[in-house]
Amino acid sequence: MDDIKPGYTRVTEILGQWNTDIQVDGETIAKAFAGSRNAIDISVLSNKANIGTNVHRAIEGYLEGFEVKLEEKEQGYFQSFLGWYAKSKVNIVESEKRYYCDKLGITGCVDALVRFPDSDDLILVDYKTSAQENPKMWPLQATFYHYLVSETGLKISDRLLFLKLEKKGFPASVFEYKFTPKLLQICKCACTCYRYINS
Repeated sequence: MDDIKPGYTRVTEILGQWNTDIQVDGETIAKAFAGSRNAIDISVLSNKANIGTNVHRAIEGYLEGFEVKLEEKEQGYFQSFLGWYAKSKVNIVESEKRYYCDKLGITGCVDALVRFPDSDDLILVDYKTSAQENPKMWPLQATFYHYLVSETGLKISDRLLFLKLEKKGFPASVFEYKFTPKLLQICKCACTCYRYINS
């Protein structure tokens, strides 16, 4: 987990207030699930978060030209990414970059900004090692990230892609969302709720 500037809240922490399966460090997940009827053992959550972190590092290493050793249980997710990367022939313009928004006091690390062959559109991509799609939270996370990137003045597509990497190395499942003003409003309300609960 990387350090962030003081006074900023991670997007994943904001969404974590609704007991999501978004991958963050074990402490934050435990806090989000504490006291919930659907609470999951902290060691399970922490282990899952570590897998996600390690797979992200391995992808970053692959793109930057250095190797990150993975445990056997993590290899399939990485192979799933490699399969998508080879098949899609994308140009990864930016990888694992943290963005900040002073207006909302939020931050998020965007996994990738890519361009597909024969297109100038810059598209946001996020990698997931979750067992299944979270159809309510993933679009919100995508919207937050779109907002963070757009606030820098960089023009990106309203098309947002989440790759569900497969544990056994099968081709990644691609989930496509669209940035909308309505979803952005929900995200801003989520910030307000988070700050109220945690003040």
